[in-house]
Amino acid sequence: MAKNKTNIDISLQIIAIETLDFSLFPFDNKLMPLNTFHFNINLEQQFVLDKNLVFVIPKVDIMHENNETKLGTIKIKCIFNIKELSEFCDSKTKKVTLPEPVVSTLNSISISTCRGVMASQFKGTILNNAILPLIDPKLFSSNHSD
Repeated sequence: MAKNKTNIDISLQIIAIETLDFSLFPFDNKLMPLNTFHFNINLEQQFVLDKNLVFVIPKVDIMHENNETKLGTIKIKCIFNIKELSEFCDSKTKKVTLPEPVVSTLNSISISTCRGVMASQFKGTILNNAILPLIDPKLFSSNHSD
């Protein structure tokens, strides 16, 4: 059975990338060597309707393999312009509900961007090899509005 596919025609542009937080935490040297890392990943979306802006804010906590010791954290903001943003806003509730493929695209771009910022920020530190794994962006599909 074929699924109906709806084409979504939007104008999406990345406007800026900002580092909001970057921290390395002291740890007991008994935890060395650092070979395996765990990542706690959060994504937040915010909307500025009057300016057609979407902020996707990935926050990543880098954990030791014991999953108890936080070694570092990074939080960035990816700022996108979507000209048609108001079309996805409920006029009564002001809640923005973007189509799932758009959310998935924004999340994918933001996670990939965060991976690159992590590689740059952690270069030459104990987290040099803490590479964010490939992640299915559909795991982060909630819409939020401000």
